[in-house]
Amino acid sequence: MSKPLLRAWVTLMVAVLIAVSLPACGNDEPTDTVARSADGTTVRDTVADTGEQIRSNVKTGPLRVTGGGREQFRDIDFYTTLEHGKEASRRVMEQAARVVHGYLIAHVQYDWSTSCSYLDEQALKSVTNIGSRFEEVAGEDCPTIIARLLGKVPVRKTFVSSEVDAGVFRVRREGGYFFYRAGGDPYTVGLSRDDDGSWKLSGFVISKISPPPS
Repeated sequence: MSKPLLRAWVTLMVAVLIAVSLPACGNDEPTDTVARSADGTTVRDTVADTGEQIRSNVKTGPLRVTGGGREQFRDIDFYTTLEHGKEASRRVMEQAARVVHGYLIAHVQYDWSTSCSYLDEQALKSVTNIGSRFEEVAGEDCPTIIARLLGKVPVRKTFVSSEVDAGVFRVRREGGYFFYRAGGDPYTVGLSRDDDGSWKLSGFVISKISPPPS
């Protein structure tokens, strides 16, 4: 498959993945359902060649757990997942924030094995299923596939792409929805609790939340 076709198919498949993995919340789903990395660039723009060296020296964004609750996200109060379940304790919020921050840092550093270690079983299956559709990565392991799907982050954007200002973590049973800001913009991602009690990402794409059309 040619690279242009690969980019188009990756964009389509990841968009479908987001659509089926997000909760049915009426009009509150992210309007930018084309897959986006934390800096807002689309998979279409960032499909990467594999084989990069881990770049541990890039500038990464800080982790802040402000725990501001819904007040921190008044601009997206239309997003009803903010009312999902109940608000997590400060300790659980910090645990979830460290997982999301670690995942973002692994992405900007091209540490794909570590990226995969933050994904739950469902997310890993999604990576494998989508990868199986492309000859270049079909049958490969998660790090090889996710390098293609997540793509490169320019050095000038590694800080904002790995910044996490955590404000809300709504939990219900063994899962929840985590909300944070980066560069002032709101983002959300689903998490699930693993058998050992740790939190994992239930999807490999983190969604930027945009207001619905007026």
